Amino acid sequence: MIRILVVGDFLEGSGLTNYLMNTYSHFSSDEFLIDCLSYGGRSDLKEEILDNGWGFNTITPVTKNPVKHLFDWNKFMEKNANKYDIVHFNYSAAWNYFAVKSAKKNGIKKIIVHSHNNYYSKRPKLKIIKFILDTLNNRGKKIIEECSDLELAVSKDAANWMFENGNEAIIQKNGIEIDKFIFNGSAREKLRKEIDSEDNKIIGFIGTLEERKNPVFALKIFENILKREKNVRLLVFGKGPDKEMLKEMVNQFGISNKVKFMGVQKNLEQWYSAMDLFIFPSKNEGFGFVLLEAQINGLPIICSNSIPQEAILTDSVKQISLNKSMDWINSSINTLYNEKRDRSVDSKDNLETIIKAGFSIESTSNELKNSIRKLFNNEEVY
Repeated sequence: MIRILVVGDFLEGSGLTNYLMNTYSHFSSDEFLIDCLSYGGRSDLKEEILDNGWGFNTITPVTKNPVKHLFDWNKFMEKNANKYDIVHFNYSAAWNYFAVKSAKKNGIKKIIVHSHNNYYSKRPKLKIIKFILDTLNNRGKKIIEECSDLELAVSKDAANWMFENGNEAIIQKNGIEIDKFIFNGSAREKLRKEIDSEDNKIIGFIGTLEERKNPVFALKIFENILKREKNVRLLVFGKGPDKEMLKEMVNQFGISNKVKFMGVQKNLEQWYSAMDLFIFPSKNEGFGFVLLEAQINGLPIICSNSIPQEAILTDSVKQISLNKSMDWINSSINTLYNEKRDRSVDSKDNLETIIKAGFSIESTSNELKNSIRKLFNNEEVY
């Protein structure tokens, strides 16, 4: 039995969380004993985690109380280090490295550090905050290099961001349950009817409602599209700290009857089929999990040029600089009204491409399992 502590945010709707839940659900309980620890301080998924037969722990978020966060980590490791063979840390940046150092100090046998982003998850606005984070982040890279036994990353950009020697990190692909995201004409008809949009063009935005995902940009683009085309609707999926500000922005624009805040939907895979265009204007992404899902669906996509190339696998995706707002507007309108594509055909073709590229959850979970087995047995992982 290999005993693993999986460390992540475990927030409902988070791409990182979806990856961890989907991947580890393919690990057999006969071979692996899994516990989860949420460093976000939330218990959104506690019930689901416990239903999987895994353990669940949480600590004080560093953003809420840094001193308590460090104390909680040290106390947890001192008490529980002997329970685990491997700790799998899943981070967006190296600045919060104390837990990795604590795990090493308290005798964890093997440490995996997994990079899921190519910049800070929350972009610092003040220069002094950025200076502090940069200083800690550079220190963290050195600590991770000293303490980790295996470095993983979702993309080359994410590897170079997190690790001192990013070119030596192993790229661990983000796998998904591919069949769930195939275009579904019946779901399209049903969901569009539910929101009284059978005859409208529907644009979708999916992500945590925070600056990094750039929902403000999405709303501004949509407002300008409405000036030229009236039968368009925007569906905003996700939750986050900027939700109320975004709602107020919609009210100020006078477009509240054109925008729906959908929250976190359990059947998101069906909502892709209801959309006509997916926009993804993130300022930075380690990978861009939802891009794979949307591509499998055959959904036309416009995304920023901050997205790693590893996530762009089909011609359903157009990349446009965030500095070219007019190009976003024109391309969106052209895609919605002038391009004639068969979603079912695109979905089928994209499905085959993405499977061949090795992004099925079965393939990627097996890759991670094999890496963990080798690490546990002191074999070289490559």
